[in-house]
Amino acid sequence: MNGASSLDDEKIAAWLKKNKVTTIYGSMRFDGPFNHGDAAQLIKQVQNKEWKVVWPKEFAAPGVKLIAS
Repeated sequence: MNGASSLDDEKIAAWLKKNKVTTIYGSMRFDGPFNHGDAAQLIKQVQNKEWKVVWPKEFAAPGVKLIAS
């Protein structure tokens, strides 16, 4: 709201698409299909005692898949 100087949803959305936002998870952006942060903010799991990126799929190493518990 502060960045857009408005309470209007469309103005806030337009501002978010052009600017990164600092959150408790780090820097986030809302300008693409996955609307996520930098590489450190991708979803990771410990697999075979190592941290592996599991989502988005295009950032996962070959053969690494999200394991649901």
